[in-house]
Amino acid sequence: MKNTDKKQRGYSTIEIMICLALVSLFIFGAVELVFGNQEIQVDAQNDGYGLRLSREGIETALAQGFDFVPTADVTDGNFTEHVQADWLAGYAKEITSSASFVSSGRPRKTELHSLVVDMSGDLGRDSCSFGFSGSWLIPKLRGAVSVGPGNPATDADALNGKVFLAANGSTASLPDFFVIDAGNPDNPMVLASLNTGPGINSLHVAGDYAFAANSSINGQLQIIKISDSLHPVVMLNVKLADAQSGGVGNSIFYYEGRVYVGTPKNDGPEFFVYDVQHPLAPIFLGEFEIGSQVNKIFVYGDYAYVATGDINRLRILNISDAGHITEDGDFSDVGGTAQSGESVSMLGGLAVFGRAGGLPGDHIPELYLLDVNTPATIAKLNSGDINMSVNDIFLRGGLAFLATNKSGGQFEIYDYSSGLLNFLSSSALGSDATGLDCDGQNMFVATIGDPALQIFSAQ
Repeated sequence: MKNTDKKQRGYSTIEIMICLALVSLFIFGAVELVFGNQEIQVDAQNDGYGLRLSREGIETALAQGFDFVPTADVTDGNFTEHVQADWLAGYAKEITSSASFVSSGRPRKTELHSLVVDMSGDLGRDSCSFGFSGSWLIPKLRGAVSVGPGNPATDADALNGKVFLAANGSTASLPDFFVIDAGNPDNPMVLASLNTGPGINSLHVAGDYAFAANSSINGQLQIIKISDSLHPVVMLNVKLADAQSGGVGNSIFYYEGRVYVGTPKNDGPEFFVYDVQHPLAPIFLGEFEIGSQVNKIFVYGDYAYVATGDINRLRILNISDAGHITEDGDFSDVGGTAQSGESVSMLGGLAVFGRAGGLPGDHIPELYLLDVNTPATIAKLNSGDINMSVNDIFLRGGLAFLATNKSGGQFEIYDYSSGLLNFLSSSALGSDATGLDCDGQNMFVATIGDPALQIFSAQ
C-alpha cells in the first residue's frame, strides 16, 4: 500500500510539473505574441514614415526637373534621407530616393524610383534601351548586311527599327547611303541605296532628315530627306563657309536643331556650326580653328567634345555662343602625335575617350575614362593600353561599346560603372569597325569589309 501511495504521489508531482511547464509556455508565447505584435506595429509605423520621406524626395527632385542636382543626405531623428540621380542616357535619369533607419533593433530601408526625361530637343536622340535584358559577356551575333565590294562603311545611325549606313567607296559611282530595315535583327534587309557624291564619312539622323559629312569640297554638309524610306533624296549640298582646300566633311553631330561639322586640317577653320531647325534653309552660325583634323564630335549642353588629330587630342569647346566659340579645356596625356584622338562619348560628366593605336608594348593608353565636369581641369580616372585604335564609342548602362581596328576583336565592350575601365568581351568582325550605334536591345556595327553591317545583342 505504501508503494502504491508513493507511485501516486510521484505521478502527481510529474503531472504538476508538466502543467507548470505548459502554463509557462503559454505565458511565454503570449508575451512573445504581444511583443511581436508591438514590433510589427513599430516597424509598420517606421516603414510608413520612411516611405513618406522617400516620396517627398522624389517629389522634390521632379519639381526641379531634369536639371535636378542631389544635395547632401539629411538626418531626421532616426531617419537618414538620401536622393541620387543616375544617368541612363543624355536625356534620361533615374531618381532614387531612400530613407534608412533602425526599427526594433534592426536596420531597415525604404526606397522609391522615378524616371526623368528631358523632353526638349527630341530629334536626334538615340533609341537605345535604358538597360539591357541579357549579358554582354558573350555578345550574340544576329544578322548582317552586305553593300557590295570596294564600298567600306564609315558610320551607322540606328533609329526605331531602321539603320542608316554611310559608305565611302573606292569609286564615286558607288552608292554611299543605305536605308536598312532591321525590325527583325536576324534578317535585316536593304530598303534603299543612294549615290550622294564622292562618299559619306559620318552621319546623324534627326526626324525626317539625315545630316551627312560628305567628302565633297563643294558640299561638305549634305541634307538627305528620309521620310520615305524607300526613296531617300539629297535635298541640299551645303559648302562650308571658309573651308579651304582639303576641308571636306569628316565628322558630324546633330543636337537641338544645330549640326556641328568637322573637317581635316586645312588653311581655314575645321569646326563649323549650322542652324538646321528648318533643314532646307540652314543658317551658318559660327566656326572655330582647331588647327588639326576633327575626327569625332559629341555635343551636350553648352559644350562640344572634339577628338582631334594633334597633340591636344581632346578639346572641349564652349558653344553657348556659336558666333564666339571658345576652348575651355583640353586633354592630351603621353604618346606620340600619331596617336590622335579618334572618338569620344560623354554621359553624366564622364567621358570615354579613344585614341589611335600605339605600338605593342609601348604602354601608352588608347582608352580613357575622364571626369569632364569641369572642362578647365579634366581629370583622368582610368586608362588602358589596349593596342588598338578606338574609332567610335557608345555608352549605355555603365558599359562602353567600342568600334576598333583590333584584329580578332573589332567590337569590344568595357564596363566602367565602378569608375574603372574593366574589359568585358570582344568579338571578331573580320575587318576594322568604323562606327556603331544602338537601337532597342541591339548594337549595329559598321565595318570596312563585307558584311558592312553586323548586328549584336546580349545573350
